[in-house]
Amino acid sequence: MKVVFVTLYDESSRGARYVASAVEAAGHQVAFIHLKSFRWVTVPRRDRALLEWALAQSPYPLREITPEGERFHPFPYAITETEQRLFGELLDQLKPDVVGFSFGTHAFPRAVEMTGLVRQLCPKVPIVWGGVHATIDPEGSIQHADAVCVGEGEESFVEYLADRRRTDIAGMWFRTANGPIRNPLRPLIQDLDSLRWPVYGADEYQINGDRIGRQMVEEKPYIALNFYTETTRGCPFRCSYCVHSTTRGMYAGQRYVRARSAENVIAEIKQFCSRFGLQEVVPFFDEILFMNKKRFAHFAELYKREIHHPFWGFAHPNTTDREMLEIARDAGSAEISVGIQTGSERIARDVYRRPIDKEKILRLCRLIHETRAGRLVLNILTDCAFETEQDMCDTFDLLARIPRPFLLQLARVVAFPNTALARMKCDTPPLPNPVREFWHCLYLLTQTQRLEPEILRGLAGDPYLREKPEILAEMTRWILHGDRKEFASHEDSKACPGPAAAEAFAPPAPASLPRRLYRKIKRRMKLLWHPNG
Repeated sequence: MKVVFVTLYDESSRGARYVASAVEAAGHQVAFIHLKSFRWVTVPRRDRALLEWALAQSPYPLREITPEGERFHPFPYAITETEQRLFGELLDQLKPDVVGFSFGTHAFPRAVEMTGLVRQLCPKVPIVWGGVHATIDPEGSIQHADAVCVGEGEESFVEYLADRRRTDIAGMWFRTANGPIRNPLRPLIQDLDSLRWPVYGADEYQINGDRIGRQMVEEKPYIALNFYTETTRGCPFRCSYCVHSTTRGMYAGQRYVRARSAENVIAEIKQFCSRFGLQEVVPFFDEILFMNKKRFAHFAELYKREIHHPFWGFAHPNTTDREMLEIARDAGSAEISVGIQTGSERIARDVYRRPIDKEKILRLCRLIHETRAGRLVLNILTDCAFETEQDMCDTFDLLARIPRPFLLQLARVVAFPNTALARMKCDTPPLPNPVREFWHCLYLLTQTQRLEPEILRGLAGDPYLREKPEILAEMTRWILHGDRKEFASHEDSKACPGPAAAEAFAPPAPASLPRRLYRKIKRRMKLLWHPNG
């Protein structure tokens, strides 16, 4: 049997690759069609027409606020008529028995669009949706697909392929003339080492830029660029904005966080490296890589001996200490991400459902610098409907206390379907956009060594800049421009941003910005907006 997996804006698609590997092991043929490449693109603030167009493509856009503008992850390029024609020709060539769609919620409108096209071109071929979106919104998904894989699909999808007449498969929903058949969930896979590694370099095609490419087969550096791995599945927390707030409840009573053996992870990386090589920094997408000290120490020892290549992962203030960071440094950690999300204790506790300890956050950030364990990356969520200006001020105050330099990734929060955040009722009056923009610029400025803390606080208390946040935005872009050179545009790359060592991140400019230069900047920006005054 031939199964064609269709991905949207995601050549990496590790979940689909795991399932495809299980399908291959069961004796079936697999192929991938990657519709539109993953490219993040920054839309300048003044390009309102392009920004409005991009926002209209999906109700769940993934956006990061940068000094230059709104960065979309990925940018929602439209699927052109030529690309639809090429897609149809490719389907005719591959002659699938089943078409499986794997995509994120941000690509839901495109999935509906392309599912309709498959029905038109291959009316007898069943269409199966899977992945995170299908799992958190099976009711919405079954309105479009013939079948929906809910939860982990390595076992359920293979069982479906063995007999497509069955409609009683655990972990699968089916659309019938009499309405949906909602089968119970399949238990979580507890032995992750029993799974075959994700398949890479199979029969794969990219449709992008009005042409068909074969990079995922023919270009080893490109394949390496799209590789990431994880040592665990699941998350110990249930933050309201995260899909785990939904999926964790679905599997109540089961061991939710499951770990691969260090030997299994190392063997996968070695096998991949021998075939394709590795990108500059190996990304580990565990929800928290630095979680269990004993387990991490064993993994790091093997990684240092067998791989010895820079890597990055996520740390948490409650689970990461100096010893773990020293172990990570010695094993080759180049970058460590810390999800702060907010500096407001109220938002963290009552809205995000992830209480924070500011002193623990500060201690972890200091330790990352002191141990030289890699570049520090901080994740902040903003644009939350529940935020007041005081909440934003609290976040700024926390960021201003964190030792610099660090890279700030400032993302707009998205209330994904059926998450705890999406179910919350909000009575908070909305903050005006100029107020949000003012604080967003201040957040961004906290990451640079060019401004001393007292000048940062001076900017925060400046009534003129508060009245004219567009001037502060231009100041922010100008001041951070030198720092951001190290993180040049990634529109044509999916590599983990940043150098292989923390030393390379240090900006070449002076460590502080004197007050007279601040006054000069302010005068300069006034002239930009008021050339006659």
